[in-house]
Amino acid sequence: MGAKTLSQFMSEAQGPESIDVLQAACMDLGYKDFKKLSGKRFAILTTENRVDLLEKIAQHLAQFGAVYDTDFGSSSVGGVRVGQYGIFAAPKNKQGKASAGLDSEFTLIKMINDALKDGPLNVVFTSGSKKFTIPNAVRAEGAGSDTKGRKKSDVNVFDTDGNVYPLSLKKDKAEMWESADSYYGEKMKRIVDRELRLGSIRVEPHPKVRSVFTITPNLAVKASPQEVKNVVFGSDILPNGAVLEKTFTGKYKIDGDTESVIIDVSHIITSPRELKGNYEVYFLIRNDSSRKGSKIPGLRVLAVKKSRINRNVLEVK
Repeated sequence: MGAKTLSQFMSEAQGPESIDVLQAACMDLGYKDFKKLSGKRFAILTTENRVDLLEKIAQHLAQFGAVYDTDFGSSSVGGVRVGQYGIFAAPKNKQGKASAGLDSEFTLIKMINDALKDGPLNVVFTSGSKKFTIPNAVRAEGAGSDTKGRKKSDVNVFDTDGNVYPLSLKKDKAEMWESADSYYGEKMKRIVDRELRLGSIRVEPHPKVRSVFTITPNLAVKASPQEVKNVVFGSDILPNGAVLEKTFTGKYKIDGDTESVIIDVSHIITSPRELKGNYEVYFLIRNDSSRKGSKIPGLRVLAVKKSRINRNVLEVK
């Protein structure tokens, strides 16, 4: 494909035709299987390492401002930004599961099971000086679809004795612990009613969407110790498991001396006491016109990190 065509795409942003131009650029590298995500985003369906693929795409389009960003989009491996457009990579053989938001789970499972294919090893997650060790691990299995009874595990790792080590996974820089409409809905309604009576907020009909409301400003409430346990650790993570923060890309190393597979992560949380500073848990009550079935239609509740509570949010008790 000629550079002139791609330059025109970048300078003129020609709408739907520009996606075709980007896909043509990807086809120059041999990729032909695409999945449309939106008018400005698409994914390349592939069986190869997605990080390598995205880095290759970013390099191919670098002269036009393409950048590989691991925090771009919802995938655990990020995507390539090209102006206002996005190029992503998705596993060709896991489309149903990947689209359900379980991509990071499958990446970690593959890492662990690949490392254990020749026999049991210690699985050691490291973050600075902190470690979380699963001794004599034999396999990893997905658990993200089992949420009954407030289970939080995304991946269960088993040792030679059949003991289970549940792991809850969070992407790097993710600020949400859970969507808490069901868990916190009744309390959200009481808080909004109270603040409305006090005159600290406004609740008004949505200007464009019928039968839903808007709140001004958004509200934040610090979680109680029991609420922290419920939304971060659920009923299954403690005492044997951990919450791991990492955008997994498939990289690990084997330490033959200690018979361990070493997996670096950004943060390890094994106790409520470790949820300090920006990791403190808050409930954020904010506008979302799609939430028509919540206790107050148009309002949504998220359990989030303190880092998500900005100066435009009113903190109440």
